[in-house]
Amino acid sequence: RVYRAECLFYEPLDWLRKMLLGGLLMLLHRGSIAQVFCGLLISFAFGMIHMGLRPYRKGPTNWLKACIEIQIFLTMLVSLVVSLVLVPARARPSF
Repeated sequence: RVYRAECLFYEPLDWLRKMLLGGLLMLLHRGSIAQVFCGLLISFAFGMIHMGLRPYRKGPTNWLKACIEIQIFLTMLVSLVVSLVLVPARARPSF
């Protein structure tokens, strides 16, 4: 058993995160700031859920998963900043 007994629901929750980041974001306007911003919000929300639950039995596994969540969040944040800097204001799609 990988998860603590009270966190057995975490595996479907992690699948939801993967589906949202991999599937929902594809439905949004490709390359738009809205797409990156939604990814940023999703990664932040699931990162906070993980930090609060710490669902794995072993501490190092929780730390590794936390580092992965932080890396995904930082990737989305850098993508948002680059999109805001590189895309001229008049070329940005409105929300």
